[in-house]
Amino acid sequence: CYVEVLAQAPCVRLTCGHLFHEHCVRAKVQGRWSGVRINFGFLNCSLCKVQMSGPMIEKIVAPAAELFKVVAVKAEQRLALESSLKNAPELQPGGTYHGKLLDFAMKKFAYYMCFKCSQPYFGGLRSCEQEDQELRDVQSDEMVCGGCSVSGDQSCPTHGLEAIEYKCKFCCSVASWFCWGTTHFCDSCHRKQGTPDSMSRKLKKDLPQCAGQQACPLRVKHPDNGEEFVLGCQICRSASSV
Repeated sequence: CYVEVLAQAPCVRLTCGHLFHEHCVRAKVQGRWSGVRINFGFLNCSLCKVQMSGPMIEKIVAPAAELFKVVAVKAEQRLALESSLKNAPELQPGGTYHGKLLDFAMKKFAYYMCFKCSQPYFGGLRSCEQEDQELRDVQSDEMVCGGCSVSGDQSCPTHGLEAIEYKCKFCCSVASWFCWGTTHFCDSCHRKQGTPDSMSRKLKKDLPQCAGQQACPLRVKHPDNGEEFVLGCQICRSASSV
């Protein structure tokens, strides 16, 4: 819309009041996000940053809007699990996200699309380092959710494989990468592969040591780092923590 006048092609008016070429809106939405982490900035109006909506683009944004709803539910469930974040300064009166739990959760957590089932899954906390991660080439077939990487009889009797999560093999974080068909990595440990600090080359005694269930970020009893461990169903864990 910045290279041709609006009169040169069919236009749509968004609920926010701004006018764009229909083909520009379609291209923006179909292009989705760049990098591996799901980011819904592509759904926002380019001028006012309000999420795009309107009867003329309802069909165009419907699939992405549905994905947003799915990730939003998962983010709220994850926030219920992360007890250390419930009293975050940003959520207190006067804080940036006071009264905006969903916005806080969507900003705080990283979600990825599973290569196998094409469903979003939790991949840990966002950080500046994760932004850098998006800028380099990654192997998309290593982005696999816990349910699709599950082995043996580890299905949840209530939710099946939908929300099964693994811990990182090398530290006390939720895994977001599944490599070689055998090994789960969190984003931080995965970035170290191919460097002198490669986690898979370390002896078990040289890996980060868990400080115990009460201090562990995962809040679960698990084997020493260096062993694969399934955390179980995130939905059930979220319900039990409320």
